[in-house]
Amino acid sequence: YNGETVQVAPYRDSSGRLVAQHIRTKDKRVRWLGDTDDIRLFGQNLWNNTGKRLVITEGEIDAMTIAEVFNLSWAVVSVPNGAQSAKKYIKQNIEFIEGYKEVVFAFDNDEDGREAVEECAPLIKTGKAKVANFTPYNDANEMAQDGKKSKISNLIFEAKEFRPDGIVSFSDMSFEELMSDDDIEKGYELQFPELDKKMKSLRKGE
Repeated sequence: YNGETVQVAPYRDSSGRLVAQHIRTKDKRVRWLGDTDDIRLFGQNLWNNTGKRLVITEGEIDAMTIAEVFNLSWAVVSVPNGAQSAKKYIKQNIEFIEGYKEVVFAFDNDEDGREAVEECAPLIKTGKAKVANFTPYNDANEMAQDGKKSKISNLIFEAKEFRPDGIVSFSDMSFEELMSDDDIEKGYELQFPELDKKMKSLRKGE
């Protein structure tokens, strides 16, 4: 492109026709060619509208990395314009996404990526959305570049079910955490010492 070797990611419309290309240079400058009005998720045209698991990434390179890890046996797609546009394209393609029993968000491990997951996961039917965690890496491609490609599949399979902030499952807690009373708010003291000890006092509304 303009005499420079670039990465070209093809985007297709709902009929499968090539309508746009996402251009990426070596120094990570990007631009669009063509018409982006009716584009779908990157790679969406390669997969059926139903399946067991769909992985959604924040970028085309991460999508190709994960697809390669799974030998193209699991559906992997990417949102077109990174975290900032993720919600828009998830909404536009929700029918395709909902065709899968499980949807794994494999977004970047940074503030923008985490915020995008918080916006996108609630759009999926409750219980379907899961979140992959690449810590200490930023994304799947960075893991692959560091020689940890074989570990990526485990992270996808071990993705945690999405839950809003503050909601914790028993299965995510140790026995010691479950039995701890450190976070229990001190209430009104009862007149019966043994009952007060067992109840941890009485809080307003109880």
